[in-house]
Amino acid sequence: LEGTVHAEGTLLIGKQAQVKATIEAGTVICQGNIYGNIIAKEKINLLSPGFIDGTLTTPKFSVETGGRFNGQVSMNQQSSIKP
Repeated sequence: LEGTVHAEGTLLIGKQAQVKATIEAGTVICQGNIYGNIIAKEKINLLSPGFIDGTLTTPKFSVETGGRFNGQVSMNQQSSIKP
């Protein structure tokens, strides 16, 4: 998938997924590969064997053992997404 993704709720990126996109969502759960910037209103969970390369803006960010991240994280109490 390439482009822009907007989701109000939870966006799940499965193990086989290759995503090159700007993502805005409530929650992002990643087990695949994401190349791009992510804005999450609630949280981002990076699970094994997932990989994220980009800039993250979220109040909560967790990385499971085996998950890989390259980039920057801005952990604001309120993200840029307005309810």
